[in-house]
Amino acid sequence: MSEEVTVKDDVDIVTPFLIFLAVGFFFGIILCYLHIRMVKSMVAERLSHIPKAKKVKVKKKKKKKKRR
Repeated sequence: MSEEVTVKDDVDIVTPFLIFLAVGFFFGIILCYLHIRMVKSMVAERLSHIPKAKKVKVKKKKKKKKRR
C-alpha cells in the first residue's frame, strides 16, 4: 500500500512578490508618517527660538491733486 502523495496546488510565482509589495507599502506609509512628524517637531523647535515680528500698520499716502 504505497501511495504516492503529489501536490496538486503549485505555488504561484507571483505570490511572494505580492506579499513583499504589501509589506513594503505598509512600511513606506509608516516611514512617511514618522518623517512628517519628525520634520514638524524640528520646525516647531527651530521656530520657537525666533522672536515673533509685530505687525506694522502701513500708512496710506494721500493722493496729490493734479494741477490743470
